[in-house]
Amino acid sequence: MLCSRLAMFGSYRYLLAHMVLLSHLWPGLGLWPGPYAVFAFFVLSGYLMSQVLEETYPADLRGVARFLLNRALRIYPPYWLALAAGLVTVAFIPEDAARVDVWPIWPRGWDQWARNVFIFGLNEEPFRVVLPAWSLDIELMFYLVMATGMTRSRAACRVWLAASLAWTLYLVSAEASFPDRYASLLSASLPFACGANLYHARDRLRRGLHWRGHVLLAVGLFVANAALPRFIGYDPFELGFYLSLLLTAYGVGALVARGERLLPVWFSRLDRRLGELSYPIFLCHLPVLPWVVWAGLAPAKGGAMLLFGTLLANVVGFVIHLVAELPLVHLRGRVRGDVPRRHI
Repeated sequence: MLCSRLAMFGSYRYLLAHMVLLSHLWPGLGLWPGPYAVFAFFVLSGYLMSQVLEETYPADLRGVARFLLNRALRIYPPYWLALAAGLVTVAFIPEDAARVDVWPIWPRGWDQWARNVFIFGLNEEPFRVVLPAWSLDIELMFYLVMATGMTRSRAACRVWLAASLAWTLYLVSAEASFPDRYASLLSASLPFACGANLYHARDRLRRGLHWRGHVLLAVGLFVANAALPRFIGYDPFELGFYLSLLLTAYGVGALVARGERLLPVWFSRLDRRLGELSYPIFLCHLPVLPWVVWAGLAPAKGGAMLLFGTLLANVVGFVIHLVAELPLVHLRGRVRGDVPRRHI
């Protein structure tokens, strides 16, 4: 089943979700770990979506439809619960929400409501209830691109990577702003292309990165790169940003080479559970953040907010997982074709 093939990425996804929390809840430590984590999520998506398109869904119209339906079942139900949490927050404690630097914003007009409900267009929408959802807009757009079948071809993926590298080099040479190099659809093409090419290189990765220590080394270097700019002084939004992308590729390659078959059973199960929580935590941490302020547990940002905000995000994320994800497990398995109809 698909979930067993993805389980080895669970702890990594959980770490990335908490790097985003760190950037938002204690920005004084540095805002860059969040962007590093988002691009790492994009690399993982590029790899995993290439994998499922090649190994799970046939290259015909019905296969593409099943892939997109399964992505919708994965993305939208947890998002809608986080959206509801944000609307409740703004409706009931607007003053506490306004005290937080990054807080949910009530949409204005039917077009803003449509973008907030259906996600498409949120990347350019300033009135977002779930503020990190701009990255979901990019995710969905690349799902559509990858569903065309381009990732099934190794040659096409190499061309995609070369074009993405050329565009990135142009942005850097033109001294483009960090948002233009990070939050635009074209700039996000590079991590997705990296992930797709890592999938096609999986056999070589398994031969070349067989040493077990690669995983810990890669993750350790990735975390160190997120921490060191504050002390060493190199630009975290340029050199550090692209170095994080290289280290992400190294980390994903190491995880692919290691494989779940080499993990202890207990760790494999824990890893899978942590991975299941990463997306709900990523979604809900800002919509529920003002409630920490309302309860008087912490000011709008800082160490106390990081502590209590992280605890609340994990609790609410677990609830979202129970309510919006677990009931759909069998349905999503049926769409993939790995759960018989009688099990529904």
